[in-house]
Amino acid sequence: MLEKFIVNSKELKKALNKVQSAVPSSPRLPLLKNLFIQVSGPDLTIKANDLEIEIETTIEVKRISDANSFTAVIPAKKVIETIKALPDQPIKFVIEDSKCTILASQGKYHLATENPDLYPRMKAVKGQTIQLPATHFLNAIGLSANSYSTDDLRPAMTGLYFSVKDNELTTCATDAHKLTKCVISLDESYEELSAIIPARALSVLRKLAEGEMLQCVIDDRYFKCNIDEVTTLQCILIDAKYPNFDAVIPVQHTKTITVDRQELINSLEKNPDFCE
Repeated sequence: MLEKFIVNSKELKKALNKVQSAVPSSPRLPLLKNLFIQVSGPDLTIKANDLEIEIETTIEVKRISDANSFTAVIPAKKVIETIKALPDQPIKFVIEDSKCTILASQGKYHLATENPDLYPRMKAVKGQTIQLPATHFLNAIGLSANSYSTDDLRPAMTGLYFSVKDNELTTCATDAHKLTKCVISLDESYEELSAIIPARALSVLRKLAEGEMLQCVIDDRYFKCNIDEVTTLQCILIDAKYPNFDAVIPVQHTKTITVDRQELINSLEKNPDFCE
């Protein structure tokens, strides 16, 4: 089948920048070094998957061929490097059989393609949809960044505990030495649920997320979040039991200390060897 379309290089660069975080440098499956693309109507959907995180984004293209829908798998690194090197211009893609040709004002670029039917894709998430205030949730992710464990023998602690009850979201990260807990008020009430989201997926989400609200869907296996109007991030949840962190947080305090924030930061920065 022959597929031809024209896309603006600037818009394609933006799309590739979003999905490249899910392209593994040392993939477990060689096919994951590629990008899955689908052209349907005027929309080009680009997807990257490393078996833990999947990022998908969509941009508009000008179709030349008559096919209703077309899929292909193209080499991620070569496509990203080629498009990044091009100035802002319309570029033409011609994909036929096992070959992809990119035509730009600078010349032609020939790439080999793979069978799209073999590319692994995550299943659709069918769970509760939750609207999260982006600023507060992303701030909670940032505050938790130094509290995750890197011990694979404690998989639960390598992610962020995410718990929704009524109109309140509670997050927690701990490595058994440090603990960060955040409580966020939500605009609506939701059914009670809890999950453990991998730290790496949240780090990528924090870098890419835009807008005032984040729409998230969670089921027993997956977490999916809309990064913007055309981009989603999906990841596999950590299947483990999270420790009872509330048990180690003191309920009553007998002393209160008030310090100048900047003076405290300056003191700690002067003595980094004693602050581990």
